[in-house]
Amino acid sequence: MLASFGYAVVVLFIVLIMTKRLSAIVALILIPLAAGLLVGKGDVLGDAVLDGIRSLAPTAALLTFAILFFSVMIDVGLFDPLVRLALKVSGADPVKIAVATAVLTLLVSLDGDGSSTYLIVCAAFLPLYDRLGMSRLVLATIALLAVACTNLTPWGGPVSRASSALKVEPAEIFLPMIPVMIAGALATVIVAGVLGLRERRRLTWAGVSFAEVMAGDGVTPSSGSVGASGSAGAGDSAEPVEPEGADGAADPLAAWHRRVYWVNAALTLGLMACLVLEVWPLALLFATGFALAMLVNFPQVAEQGRRINSYSSSVIPIISLILAAGVFVGVLEGTGMVDAMGAALVGVIPDGLGTFYGPLVAVTALPLTFALSNEAYYFGVLPLLAEGGAAHGLSAAEVARAALTGAPVHALSPLVASLYLLSGRLQLNLGDLQRKALPWALAVSVVMIAATLLTGAVPVGR
Repeated sequence: MLASFGYAVVVLFIVLIMTKRLSAIVALILIPLAAGLLVGKGDVLGDAVLDGIRSLAPTAALLTFAILFFSVMIDVGLFDPLVRLALKVSGADPVKIAVATAVLTLLVSLDGDGSSTYLIVCAAFLPLYDRLGMSRLVLATIALLAVACTNLTPWGGPVSRASSALKVEPAEIFLPMIPVMIAGALATVIVAGVLGLRERRRLTWAGVSFAEVMAGDGVTPSSGSVGASGSAGAGDSAEPVEPEGADGAADPLAAWHRRVYWVNAALTLGLMACLVLEVWPLALLFATGFALAMLVNFPQVAEQGRRINSYSSSVIPIISLILAAGVFVGVLEGTGMVDAMGAALVGVIPDGLGTFYGPLVAVTALPLTFALSNEAYYFGVLPLLAEGGAAHGLSAAEVARAALTGAPVHALSPLVASLYLLSGRLQLNLGDLQRKALPWALAVSVVMIAATLLTGAVPVGR
């Protein structure tokens, strides 16, 4: 019964947000609570919800300060040269821009942190997409797929969890997966090209003149930033454009930002290096980076307060979704639904199909990693799958590799906190994003499954 209710909660949540009957935050709170009451677990819901919120509190803190940090950097024009360079190189061609989005995301996401990758990629490319009229859903889809492919590094979440749960060295899981990651990355670039081609056709039919876009007059928001207006120019300047004040004189604050441009660049690069090296917890690193960024760029206390207030509209919706997701996760785990769901799906694999156990694990990973949290799948379900694999001649590392191929679909799970960051940052309806990206995520997952079988990373017929 618990398994049935658990799957019903996930399916109902997806249906209601995709059909726009409920907002994501309302669905995340009310649907699991109703299910918990129906299965007679009302007495544990309070503690379960608090446990779920506590489990996501570090993520909420990380995202709060990460959004604030990148909001400052967007405001002061740090990414303006990158946007102008991308527009210049691409020739305002949606196909090239989409492919560039995939390539940049693949490179940036090698640090293993999807949240910071989304923030960087959105900061760099969102103004460009808006300027050309390209769909933000295309940007989100490409970013999701790219992050899912490169998140399979040993320092990424899935591999580290799998190695810990199965007591296997991360390198033993990861090294045979390198060709699989490359296959997934190439598939993502191809998907980006296809989506870009569709955007080019759509915009051409809509009468958009890319030549006129290329003739634009650069970045002209009041603060000299891309983020303030959502547009980016095609000028050739190596640094942010210095806007004028209301009286026609140069804006002193923008002039100051121009002078400290390389200080901001060094601060951002240093922060990224510290993230990779794991010098401090991620939330503390971003909190420190944000504080230093405010001190460098807005020395006046009154201006600091004004800027923080202006960023609240970006922070509050995303953090609210993360905390609501804590309710969802807490109820499913605290009521035992997650354990029941995992056990039910493990029992689906018939003993007579043991020869194809590896591919079956890969296929079942698609719905399992979508419906379950990372911790529930890798620490609850994967050990059971590994035991079954041993009976059919598969090592624990081989079973883990099969399980990792569901990463692109997992990236769209309502239990993935960074998904809410991406949808909130791009102001997208979560249901629209899942509906748009899910077919492409399935396609990339199929490519990765095929690559694991062809390379022998997951054997067949043993």
